[in-house]
Amino acid sequence: MNDAEDIQIHLGDSSTTASVEEKPTPAEELCTYAAPCGRVDDVERAVYVHEAVARGIEEHAASSPGNEVGGVLLGNVYRSGGSDYVRIDDRLAARNAEERRSALTFTHETWKALNAEREARRPDLRIVGWYHTHPGLGVFLSENDQFINRNFFRDDMMLALVVDPVASERAFFQWSGDHMLKLPGFLIFGDASRSNEVHELAARLLPAQRKTPPRPSAAAGTPPEVKVLFTEPGLNLYYALPRPLRQLLGITNNETAPRIGLKSAVIVVLLSLLAYQQFHRNTDLASPLREASVRTRVARSLYNTGDYTGALRAYTEAQVMNPTDPEPYIGQLSALAMETDLSTPSALDQFRYRAGAVLDNAAEHGGRPMGELNKWAVSAPNLTGSASQEIRKLIDDRVRARRATAEGQTNRRRVSFFGWIRSWF
Repeated sequence: MNDAEDIQIHLGDSSTTASVEEKPTPAEELCTYAAPCGRVDDVERAVYVHEAVARGIEEHAASSPGNEVGGVLLGNVYRSGGSDYVRIDDRLAARNAEERRSALTFTHETWKALNAEREARRPDLRIVGWYHTHPGLGVFLSENDQFINRNFFRDDMMLALVVDPVASERAFFQWSGDHMLKLPGFLIFGDASRSNEVHELAARLLPAQRKTPPRPSAAAGTPPEVKVLFTEPGLNLYYALPRPLRQLLGITNNETAPRIGLKSAVIVVLLSLLAYQQFHRNTDLASPLREASVRTRVARSLYNTGDYTGALRAYTEAQVMNPTDPEPYIGQLSALAMETDLSTPSALDQFRYRAGAVLDNAAEHGGRPMGELNKWAVSAPNLTGSASQEIRKLIDDRVRARRATAEGQTNRRRVSFFGWIRSWF
């Protein structure tokens, strides 16, 4: 790369690291909480990573399981109790890098963009290292990685973080003499009010520890006791639940995760299917009502603009979708009255026929639409006197017809009842 010297100036030379500021570690501050991720006692220079930075790197790594991605780490080097430590407070993704299956190249445009973004976003922090992924390849430094470390991150305080999102492994590398040493662990810190979230994140990023096989019995000639347990086939919830739900339930690994029996799992699946079917059924029922409400609003707008023919059509569609709503019936009668010229006998007959059809539809769907229509017809706003009279006459005729029908049905029931009584004597 031709501009290596210019890039190193931006990253920081030896003069920038000669004087180290005294500052308590995040674990020593009262307002922050730090959780170890791995062994940190044997580390020469401890590494503290902010919770948001750790989550951002994990999300960036998971976003590209096929190619390597990376970026730079922003922070500072401090000293506490005579020991230096690195604190990482932010990170920048390398957006213009050449990403391949087993290699990541930081181009000149990548460095220019990273330095410009750092100056604009976090001028108080400096680049303290870089991170990149090895999808499915493991955690190590390749020859290309070592070339980048030697040429662009040669300061003794610089770090390299390698993440394998497929195997869910990660590790920091730190300069020790002329080579970079893999650290056994680091610390994640955050606000003290989020101590539970910080602790859970550190536990999730910690690699699963291998169990030591049990030693044979100490007594000579005594074979170890073997117990065979026959249990019902079960489902491990660690593999069955997604990661957010596992975090919510506190399931951290497959060994301590609860298991449910096969019968219980089948019951849970069936109940889930029933709930899913019921949800979609309610959605399907609510969809025509929402569409009817939309058509009613459209019809109301057309009516206000004087398009009575369009309003009549929209009100009719809304009435078909929701036949128990009285507003479409009222809208149809109003649009008919405004659209029809009632001065001629033929037009009046046509109005009576069409309005009667609307009222008949309302009468078929219970008393609520007819009751609202009866109240509306008393005042009949925005209607002429002749139209209002005709509508009230049509409503009265249908109310009387309904009453007569109801009385006839009551009388028939009475006759039938008394006839049944007389048949016993």
